[in-house]
Amino acid sequence: MKPRRIEALWMAAALAAAAPMLAMPIGDPDLWWHLSAARRMLDTWSFPRADWLSFTRAGAPWVDFEWLSQLALGGAWGAGRMAGLLALKIALLLWAGWWLERGMRARGVRAPERAAALALCAAAMIPRSDARTELFSFVFFAALTRRDEAPRPAPAAGLFALWANLHAGFAYGLLFLGALAAGRLWEAFGPARRRTAMGEARSALAALGAAVAGTLANPYGWGVYRVLARHAREVGSLPGLIAEWGPLSLRRPPHWPAWAALACAVWVLTRPGPAARRPRPGRLLCLALLGLAAWRHSRAAPYFCLLAAPWCVPELLAGAGAPAALRSAGAAAFLAAGAGLGLKLALPLGAFRAAWHAGYLPLESAAYLARRPELARRNVYNPWGWGGYLGFRLAPDLRVFQDGRYI
Repeated sequence: MKPRRIEALWMAAALAAAAPMLAMPIGDPDLWWHLSAARRMLDTWSFPRADWLSFTRAGAPWVDFEWLSQLALGGAWGAGRMAGLLALKIALLLWAGWWLERGMRARGVRAPERAAALALCAAAMIPRSDARTELFSFVFFAALTRRDEAPRPAPAAGLFALWANLHAGFAYGLLFLGALAAGRLWEAFGPARRRTAMGEARSALAALGAAVAGTLANPYGWGVYRVLARHAREVGSLPGLIAEWGPLSLRRPPHWPAWAALACAVWVLTRPGPAARRPRPGRLLCLALLGLAAWRHSRAAPYFCLLAAPWCVPELLAGAGAPAALRSAGAAAFLAAGAGLGLKLALPLGAFRAAWHAGYLPLESAAYLARRPELARRNVYNPWGWGGYLGFRLAPDLRVFQDGRYI
């Protein structure tokens, strides 16, 4: 069989392993207040700056750092309702995977190892594979981290100017650029003292400075950083309120792929072997920081997997000069395990059976209020997961107690 056909079969196997992630139905309660924000922006031709959805916070300042991704979600909703949102979700997840595959291909990683790494990433992404604004951050992070070289200042500024208007996950991108710069400085002044590292460090610092400047090209300026600072101060209290901010746990099957990525990274980085096969100091530092973040808060796990799997899985399968046939067999086992775990995680949540979780929404309550306008015009108390949908369905008359915007 021709090499190109063999490679195509491996990529098809990776896509099949990712099918449970792609087929996950939509159920994130935050989706609805994102759609409310998109509709309000289109109605008023202005950026949200004060709360109008919740009567308990009416008029309070609001930095809507996700306004551009909200418009994208609103456009998908307008184009095809749930089918449009599902198509957008699948397209973004495939785009992120394409960046990962492109980066591994550029480093000369064989198709079996590329497919295995993609399968592990797909399984790890299942808990976050809803129609979320965060999907844009996955795409940008995968694109940024596909190689060890920092982008030039102008592209970095443009990339982060766009990213900062889509999702606050741009902070992970700044972490990566900062780690690259620190790693290059270590190579320049550490034991190795590489002469070229100082020039690379200057390039990385220039890219980092340009990226920070680019993030300020948003309607709120430094306001996005004030939100991030407040979030950092309150992150310790979030695990008690929101499960995804809790630590990784072996008792939770959705966390198993992240644990597998952590174990793979530790094994590859600590086993004896030539140092040239290990990541350079900057990537190694970023792996350590993201690994610690993922261990403390499972929401950071997808970013760790996007960074770790394309490097650690090929090295794990390569072993100490293992023959190609053995590496291919290991990759096939990885693919089978990833697909099996993906099915175990996704099937109980409705994958392949529905496009969205209608049972999560207060459809009957919203219909009742719609028939009773004298009630819909009053302030309503509601559970946390209902507020976004009620506000979207019954706007502009209804203002809810809370709608999920915990920041």
